[in-house]
Amino acid sequence: MGIRRFLAGTVAVTAWLVAISACETSGTPVSSGPPASSGGPTPSAPASSAPRAVPFFGLDVPRANPGELQRVASVIGCQPSVVSAFVKLDSTFTVNTLRALNSHGAVPFVTLEPWPQSLRSGQVDEPSYRLSSVAGGGHDVALIRIARAIAAYGKPVYLRYAHEMNGDWYPWATRANAGSPAAYVEAWQHTHDLMAGAGARNAEWVWSPAALATGPDGPAGGLSAMYPGDRYVDFVGFTGYGLGESAATTFDPWLADVATFTSRPVILSEIGADGPNKVAWINSLGPYLEQHPNVAGFVWFNTTPQSTGASGYYRIDDSSAQVSAFRAVLARLLIPCSALPKVTTS
Repeated sequence: MGIRRFLAGTVAVTAWLVAISACETSGTPVSSGPPASSGGPTPSAPASSAPRAVPFFGLDVPRANPGELQRVASVIGCQPSVVSAFVKLDSTFTVNTLRALNSHGAVPFVTLEPWPQSLRSGQVDEPSYRLSSVAGGGHDVALIRIARAIAAYGKPVYLRYAHEMNGDWYPWATRANAGSPAAYVEAWQHTHDLMAGAGARNAEWVWSPAALATGPDGPAGGLSAMYPGDRYVDFVGFTGYGLGESAATTFDPWLADVATFTSRPVILSEIGADGPNKVAWINSLGPYLEQHPNVAGFVWFNTTPQSTGASGYYRIDDSSAQVSAFRAVLARLLIPCSALPKVTTS
């Protein structure tokens, strides 16, 4: 079952539960199950009663540590439906890796980085890991091994491959290590076809640039030239961190730019906030996602410079004010959370 069909089912069930809650409040009798599909909307229902898409809540913790994942979920009162993990070409990655991520029913969100564990962000002048090396088959053995693990898992997996290609801090960047937009597209298409051929047809491919500051590195930097094409991409993702601004300031220019060359659904695939206005940024996320139904979900990175080398202090559980703001976002968006306390939102 593909991710998009999985998400559609989740939205339908959540909308039904919301409808039941409304009926219970009004005293309207509730049937014992969801109504049978009639193939169209109920004629008497007002236009405003159409179910609103419910985005997923994903979470990344350092090294995908299960204990830390459960601790954060307990603090915010919500089990994420998507769990993030990073994989490199020489990582120990098996079907059991994916089963562990799925231990609480979450969909794995795998960031596949085409380089070895010995390298770190900023080490970009690496001829062995140039885009041309990937496209030329130099890493096929490792990629096939990873693909077979995904295939053996057999359930949906988000696969964010060679992310933040529009920056200059990874060997696969389009403006470092002899890279270019054309070379990136060639490497992506080669990897996609290779892994699909090895059986990883349950992977949903997430193309994920960095939402850099506007200006020379902003949307005018030519994202369309780096796009592999709709045949090779299932979701458009973004890395974007709020440093005192609203979610709209962080993402709007990029969503507008991407909309000029694809209509693929969007995932905010790596987000967080820092700075004195961190709570305000978190508060802005709920209304922002309500206004952008094409955003299928978001993955919050609960990281710090000490825990992962992150560029900021993005932990959501640093203060009770942050936790309360985040809970309010989840409640406002109707994200299902069995342990989420009731939170009043305006």
